[in-house]
Amino acid sequence: MNLSPPSPHNHYRRRHRPRHHSSHPHKRHSTENDQQRTNYIIDTFLKNFTNDIRENPKGWRNRFHKMAANEFSFYRGSAVLFYRDMLYDSKHDRWLKNCKEASHVFIHGDLHGENFGTYIDRHGIINFDVNDFDE
Repeated sequence: MNLSPPSPHNHYRRRHRPRHHSSHPHKRHSTENDQQRTNYIIDTFLKNFTNDIRENPKGWRNRFHKMAANEFSFYRGSAVLFYRDMLYDSKHDRWLKNCKEASHVFIHGDLHGENFGTYIDRHGIINFDVNDFDE
């Protein structure tokens, strides 16, 4: 199933099951219509990036143009959407309900030596940390 966002570069429309909202986590995305998913994506970006977008609108405009190129670029640049989807799904996950410790596990999927280094933050302070900011 393709969950790519609507964009001028991608006119693909998802096939849908009946258009009702399901409380079952695995069916939620497949039953959303395009407008519901679009609103969910925009809401996710606004909740997480509003201040950053205001501080650097040109940088974010460039980022969104890159994300619109294809599905891979979109999801690489929007990990926050993945984590918000997972947060919703985890509320309904029986395994997580039965194993509370599992909710404390954090996985960073692109962590390797080349993604560490120095950078100067917006306050002019030099940091040594993960410096591959797909998010």
